[in-house]
Amino acid sequence: MIDLLGQANAGDGTLQTNGKPFASQGFYVSTGYKLSQSKLFSCECPAWYKNLEFLFRYEQYQNVEIADPANPSRTNVFETKLYTGGINYYIEGNTKIQLNYSSIRNPDGGSSAPYTFHNPRNNLFLVNFQVAF
Repeated sequence: MIDLLGQANAGDGTLQTNGKPFASQGFYVSTGYKLSQSKLFSCECPAWYKNLEFLFRYEQYQNVEIADPANPSRTNVFETKLYTGGINYYIEGNTKIQLNYSSIRNPDGGSSAPYTFHNPRNNLFLVNFQVAF
């Protein structure tokens, strides 16, 4: 474990001594809606319209671990959240194009924590071509 605040017992900020076990957890929820499999869109819509699939995914993981400045043997765990929305377009058979946008929310440290996390713009737009076998 790296001690980013230089609070390790050795004083050089590189090592967390006498570390204790800690838990880290996470989860995700994912859903999609394919128009071609919907009774609502079985009407006389254009054929290309039925090849669309809409999706949404939410992820939350405790993936940032930092030694506690007051007690270097304790590890504080913070969470990152990720929201993804996208559209899949099925070209023919098992080929599709995917367009996804992901928005990432980094931990803020909370109002009582002495941490200041950087806040880069980690959002991304992904275009993917996929062939399934």
